[in-house]
Amino acid sequence: MALIPPLSLSGTFLQPYLGGNWSEKQWDDEFRYMKEIGMHQLILQWSADSQHFTAAYPTSLPGFKHQMKADVVEEALKRGGRYGFEIYVGLHLNHDWFGKYTSDPAWLDHEADLASALARDLWSKYGHYASFTGWYLSFEPDNVNQPEVSDWDQSIAFYRKVGGVMKSLTPDKPIMVAPFFVDGAGQTPKQWGTMWTYILTHSPIDIVNLQDGVGAAHSLPEHLPAWFSATKEALERLDRPVALWSDTETFRTVNGKFAPVEFAPVYECMELVAPFISNITCFSFNHYVSPQQVDPIYYESYKRVLQAGGRSK
Repeated sequence: MALIPPLSLSGTFLQPYLGGNWSEKQWDDEFRYMKEIGMHQLILQWSADSQHFTAAYPTSLPGFKHQMKADVVEEALKRGGRYGFEIYVGLHLNHDWFGKYTSDPAWLDHEADLASALARDLWSKYGHYASFTGWYLSFEPDNVNQPEVSDWDQSIAFYRKVGGVMKSLTPDKPIMVAPFFVDGAGQTPKQWGTMWTYILTHSPIDIVNLQDGVGAAHSLPEHLPAWFSATKEALERLDRPVALWSDTETFRTVNGKFAPVEFAPVYECMELVAPFISNITCFSFNHYVSPQQVDPIYYESYKRVLQAGGRSK
């Protein structure tokens, strides 16, 4: 069932480096700020970096080192229980993905083995937390770099290997991905939909959390309905339920850098995608809205827009 106005953000992505040096008080304050505006979900974007062999928690993976003050995974899961949040735990990040995508099957299969080992390690350490709601796969597919069916098959192989491990550990916990699209390049929305029907028919993915791309200058607001409707139609062709969420961008690109933004135009993007989705998360409350990170004016802007039902005051 689609969302109906007034809309609100249910949750946010958090990159671990931000919370890695927070004090206990800062962790609590962050969750209080989120809860105050009605959030109840946090997606930990990754828990390890296989390019630099670092981790956001005291990992048992050979060769990986925990280089943050906090155990970010545990701090998030503890607060999830304390403040009534669902926590989705991301596996690993590797920026080589954005150069290789699915063009190097041996590399991707190696990353799948790492992700599988990471999932086992995380579940052995943190599976007792009731707030551990689901999983997130950090590699982000797009409409430009996987043009052929052979590329789609490589994605399927990755998802089946890693997803198979996660489903064996946690059969009832959903697996999320967050793809993105770029206007005027690569696949059209219709071709994009064909790709996702094909991939998801053969993959254990449960949630497609689609980036709106407006903040990153990948898309214009007026183009969002075409992409989101095509994705919804792709999921409706499946013989099992796969949820479509929005990953709304709460920033704008200014001189090549990401910067916070007043919330009214963000809300307009939320309204444009609302007919096609069942949930709205964002990237990122913590980085671009939280009073602990940016001028409190942006947090107050969100509250004003929310209270006005989307109408800027």
